[in-house]
Amino acid sequence: MGEGSSNSTQTSPMAGAVGEIMDSMRGLELSRQPQQQVGDVNEVGEPNAQESFPASDWSQLQQDLLVSIFSRLEFPDLVHSGAVCMPWYLSYSAVRRFRLCSPNQGPYIVYSSGDREINTATLHNLCTNKMYHVTLPDPPFITRHVIGSSHGWLVTADEQSNLHLLNPITGAQIALPPAESIEGVRPTFTADGILSGYRIGFLALESKSVLSNHKFFDSKETRCTSTIRIGEARWTWINTMECCCYYHDIFFNDDNALFYAIRGSGEIHTIDLSGQSPVVKVALNVLPEITGYSRYILRAPWGDLLQVLREYGPGPQDIQTDDEYQLNNEEQMLEEVSSDEQLGVDIEDPVDDFEVHVPVDRVTVHMVDLAKQKLTEIKNLRDHTIFIGFNRSFMLHARDFPSINPNCVYVTDDNKKYIHAHPFNGRRFGYLNLKDASLTELSFSDALLHWPPPVWFRPHIT
Repeated sequence: MGEGSSNSTQTSPMAGAVGEIMDSMRGLELSRQPQQQVGDVNEVGEPNAQESFPASDWSQLQQDLLVSIFSRLEFPDLVHSGAVCMPWYLSYSAVRRFRLCSPNQGPYIVYSSGDREINTATLHNLCTNKMYHVTLPDPPFITRHVIGSSHGWLVTADEQSNLHLLNPITGAQIALPPAESIEGVRPTFTADGILSGYRIGFLALESKSVLSNHKFFDSKETRCTSTIRIGEARWTWINTMECCCYYHDIFFNDDNALFYAIRGSGEIHTIDLSGQSPVVKVALNVLPEITGYSRYILRAPWGDLLQVLREYGPGPQDIQTDDEYQLNNEEQMLEEVSSDEQLGVDIEDPVDDFEVHVPVDRVTVHMVDLAKQKLTEIKNLRDHTIFIGFNRSFMLHARDFPSINPNCVYVTDDNKKYIHAHPFNGRRFGYLNLKDASLTELSFSDALLHWPPPVWFRPHIT
């Protein structure tokens, strides 16, 4: 995993060693029965064949060989390897300490399984179809809403809207500052006066989160945008411009240390957090001829700035007609807008955010030319693939992952209003071919639950 594909059909000694070790690990995990010892006899009194072929002692492998092997493993297998015995743990620790892990980790989809405990998350490798079940700290995973996925961390909100960073590979969890420190948040109480949660606009359902450059950046399709740095106890409201809100997606550009954020209108902003106060600038003005409901922004490996436009089709297993569903969405939107007006929050024209239904999801990719203030639709991703959803949008080269289809956009269901109205209905997973606009559905385990909404994930440990 993480290595480029090869045309050779021969198996290298290193690959053979990896295979034998992983088979040995699976045997340790799956077998709980006492093993016959060398010198035992079978049922007919004959010596066991093992007497002539002593079992290998994998704990005695040289550390440099183990480090070389471990550096090529998928992260879940790497973590499991460290739990086999003390020598393997030391090699595992060396791989992490010297950052020898392969950076080219494949995509997973993370979800809750009906055949597992409520605090267990399933990591399903899209390329190998292998599933890993990991036990996570409280609150139970099935009660959380996953509102972001970036750099190996999930961003989750619990039932009281408390936010956490969660690494599903290592189980590490970081509590973020309290929700009431976010600008515009209002607490809600039960009839008995007990705190039940916080009104965070659409945060619980429409947040996109990015962890980058030692800053946690929370972008939500609400009236406010806030940021948090490591060690801070409160969120900082970014209010340098009247329109620095309604962001759909954000990424951090390492070259110029700027965040690039795209609004629902299609306007693109740059956000500079390097100084004492945030600086927000308009990089791309609104282009009204390009319309759509959900937008994503990312930088291609070859340097181009890309905008992905997604129009949602009717939700899966939706028993409403399109007209009924559209009407309900508009009524819900008007109720939310009315509530925001009562809180004294500036709003944009809500009609711009109404969902337009098409027979199936439709996705287009556009190259952004900031100098010419121009968008150009493209259908060739140079054999790369884009992944969008609640995750930080990212690209992979199909050459490195032969199971992935090139020049396609892989999608999970992030239709937030539909999820809010139908939290336990089916979810759509698939990939859209940019050349012929076809949608191919993906299916996963029958035990997959639809809450929390499944999300794309790329492992990362340090």
